[in-house]
Amino acid sequence: MAALIYTTTKFNEPGLISKEMYEVLKMKYNNDNNYNLVSEHDSFQDMVGSYYLWMIISFVVMIMGFGLGEGITTVIGGFAMMSLITSVIYYISEAPSKSKFVKERNIYLTKLESVIKESVDYDDFTMFYKIIDFGGSSKSYILTKRRQR
Repeated sequence: MAALIYTTTKFNEPGLISKEMYEVLKMKYNNDNNYNLVSEHDSFQDMVGSYYLWMIISFVVMIMGFGLGEGITTVIGGFAMMSLITSVIYYISEAPSKSKFVKERNIYLTKLESVIKESVDYDDFTMFYKIIDFGGSSKSYILTKRRQR
């Protein structure tokens, strides 16, 4: 029995940024009002654009191969059709997780950006993080929209 194996993409919040990184970002925001962590080129469409291009090329080659209908061109059209079907299946299986990844990453970066702009210094900035203690030396930091302490 055949199995479909595909990759899922999940966004993991990176946790507390360093003081040096905070100061660099704070300086960029102070010097440039248009600076933005969320790039307009970091979209779902940019992430899957290569799938679209490959599907279009495969479709055109398939039509040309089957349209000419002689010997080797039919074989080329068959390979293009298999490539197109594989690309569509691959796209359908991975697109939801990639879309969710882009959405969650952009939400996090927008939240980080607003907290950096709102905070006075690094100590104030760290108050926006909720610390989750897993016992021992294992801790996790989650960025929130309001001060925690």
